[in-house]
Amino acid sequence: YGKIFAADREGEIVALDPQSGDQIWSRNISRKSTASSLGNLYGLLAGNVSSKISGGLTVAYNAVYFGTEDGIVYSLNEADGTINWQTKVPSEVIVAPATDANIVVVNTVSGSLMGLDALTGEIKWQNDSDVPPLTLRGISAPAAAAGGAIVGLANGRVRVSIIDSGLTAWETVIAKPTGATELDRIVDIDS
Repeated sequence: YGKIFAADREGEIVALDPQSGDQIWSRNISRKSTASSLGNLYGLLAGNVSSKISGGLTVAYNAVYFGTEDGIVYSLNEADGTINWQTKVPSEVIVAPATDANIVVVNTVSGSLMGLDALTGEIKWQNDSDVPPLTLRGISAPAAAAGGAIVGLANGRVRVSIIDSGLTAWETVIAKPTGATELDRIVDIDS
């Protein structure tokens, strides 16, 4: 769309002109903090609370999509930065979403792969997987194309879900957990 998009952890998203570097628009989605019954301390504690943007931005369908560690997925209008929608999901989103067939595919730390309607943010499907007691902090960024979404799982498997319905097309074991301790048995597939 003739722009460079960037975000910081605190909640500032910008669109820049790729030729000049000039800012086209800026949107801050951080929340205002509140304090009750703190008297004079209110002025010291009031301010913005980080939105905890993590994992990066995805641009498609005239929108910028991203998730937060608070489990909120956002869609911003690519032209002016206005919020199209925001949707609460079960847990942290620490990787960039993927898009295909008007679906935004989001992978969460809790093992939920979700398909959101790209225009409304409505949750169209959710495909849950088991998450072992001990996993790595990272998760696999989904990839979506040709009607499927592929993602690595914390249980050592790779799964392809049908993008329209979320049904599993296939799943295969890449690594099997072995060893005496939970640490020995970590088999996260991150990509």
